[in-house]
Amino acid sequence: MSSKLASALTVLSCIFTLIAAAIVLVGPFAAALIAAISAIAFAAWLWTYDVGEAETRNLLSPYLAIPPLFVALSAARYAGGWVELLATHYVGLFSPAFAFTGSNWFVLLVCTPATVILFGGYLLSRRAPMGRYMAWWAALYAVSEGVVQLAGGFAADAGPLVLVSATLSLALIGVGLVLLQRLLAPKAARVEVPPPLSDRQRLLWAALFVASVGVYSATLLTQAGPLPVFIVGGSMLGGIIGWWLTTSRVPADPSWSVPLFLLLLTLFYIHVGEEALTNFNGMIAEISGQPWSDYDFMILIGLIGPVVWFFAAWSLWKRQAIGNFIFWFLIVGMILGEPTHLIVFPIRRMMMLDSGYEYFSGMYTALFPMIPAILALVRITRDHRIGKVAS
Repeated sequence: MSSKLASALTVLSCIFTLIAAAIVLVGPFAAALIAAISAIAFAAWLWTYDVGEAETRNLLSPYLAIPPLFVALSAARYAGGWVELLATHYVGLFSPAFAFTGSNWFVLLVCTPATVILFGGYLLSRRAPMGRYMAWWAALYAVSEGVVQLAGGFAADAGPLVLVSATLSLALIGVGLVLLQRLLAPKAARVEVPPPLSDRQRLLWAALFVASVGVYSATLLTQAGPLPVFIVGGSMLGGIIGWWLTTSRVPADPSWSVPLFLLLLTLFYIHVGEEALTNFNGMIAEISGQPWSDYDFMILIGLIGPVVWFFAAWSLWKRQAIGNFIFWFLIVGMILGEPTHLIVFPIRRMMMLDSGYEYFSGMYTALFPMIPAILALVRITRDHRIGKVAS
């Protein structure tokens, strides 16, 4: 069986599965939209299948801009009452089984497409044949999301957020069109390597990162109490130390770091989806004694945080300090923070409630993001050690 035929059959299997899931879980409109996008992307992918893979570098920059813009638009939608808008004006477009709750909307209409696009970015960065299909799919999906927002978003009474959503929609459409243009007119991209940061620049970036730790930790403290702050804030500080000692001088090579980071993000966002579905914030509130509302959890952990994480993939591709720091932050967070879902949280709950060892929100998917995180840690430290010997 040829590679092209095998790839085509794999893509078709994924398309039909996604359409069937959309019909059952979301409704006919979402299924029809996915079917149209997938069919057009499949035809365009087959038409351009024999284009050389060297042009993949030219596709990654606009491709990596799609996830943060999409999640930023979703954050503006959620804050502006998008879920209530859908339940009030567009209920006929959805399946009768679709529950108009924030967690359900987030998992099915934000987390699922975002993880599909992130994993597609992993395939594209690895120059897999399906990666170019995902480039077509992501570009068309970005344009369609922007158009849907512009068509239906102004029905929401959200004040300034309507303008924010419209601006993000136009940006999403623009990035999608740029990616389509590069797919239709491929050319080799010039790889620019920025000069190393000076000691003064490193200090300024470190000060900015420390300040961001303070702002994020203070926000999380007011919402969820000290327990999540200890884990997340500690991971961010560990990320600053790791970045300072290694990639602050010589950024991680995007040829290996971007694929691993995208795989990490894919697995971690699936984990965030499990947390949203299983009331993670409520369980944390139960063992910490600090109330943590669904709205605050969704905005900070489900939407705003991922905007920064997803932007870091683009920044890492550009060898920038922000991307390399966020890479380190998530490496530390996945290795040290995710096991708490199996060790710290359920055991603390067991001791407080005098019960047995039971499921705690996020437990099933907690350890999977550790795999690319450990691989990335090994690679960064090895490259740093080789660089020191060579210098």
